[in-house]
Amino acid sequence: MKRIAIISIALLLGVTTGSFTKFQPSITGAWINKEGDDERTLVCCGGYVFMVEYNPVNTAFNYAGGGRYTEKEGVIIFEYEFSKKKDEQENIGIPATMKFSITGNKLTVFGTDSSKNLLTRIDDGSGELAGIWQLKSRSNNGKMEETKEPLKTLKILSGTLFQCVTFNTVTNEFLGCYGGRYTYKDGKYTERIQFYWKKSDKVGTAVSFDASVDGDKWTIKQSVTIKEEWIKG
Repeated sequence: MKRIAIISIALLLGVTTGSFTKFQPSITGAWINKEGDDERTLVCCGGYVFMVEYNPVNTAFNYAGGGRYTEKEGVIIFEYEFSKKKDEQENIGIPATMKFSITGNKLTVFGTDSSKNLLTRIDDGSGELAGIWQLKSRSNNGKMEETKEPLKTLKILSGTLFQCVTFNTVTNEFLGCYGGRYTYKDGKYTERIQFYWKKSDKVGTAVSFDASVDGDKWTIKQSVTIKEEWIKG
């Protein structure tokens, strides 16, 4: 089985201090690169970028990293908020400048070693749930309890993909990650799992919730004992 090297967001998007290219179309949306059974997906929505590398066939989970970003004249100013890689955890909170180029539905990203990585657009990031969401409360024995720092759980959604992560904002410890494709229609939200760190038996499964959106508040539930409230950030 062919394997791809783990490539961080910094390498994928090309941390650089060099000259910039002319303005490019927005990277907002979801992108994918496949080599054999290995997949690399990049989701950019709501001013947040989230990348994972995994293998849905052998259920291996290789990498996850993400953080806030802004676009200006064809470059991205990115700041890690979390990463599975220890060396990237040391750069959390430090801004970096990144280069990219878009032609049609293809995104080319430039590594610091002059390499080029090509991804194909999956969607343009539009949809009622598209954006970055933070878990604010969940049910515990039938009672809603607010999540507490330093633990933080984020879920980013494009038009078709979702990626979820939990980490410690003080120690920067990476605590969990899963994701895949989702649908949201007629008040029913369904996740189809394509990767899951440390819970590979969940890959290939699907879970559905009753869901509703009220402004910046998103609620999903299966029963009194399974209910979550998310706030858009």
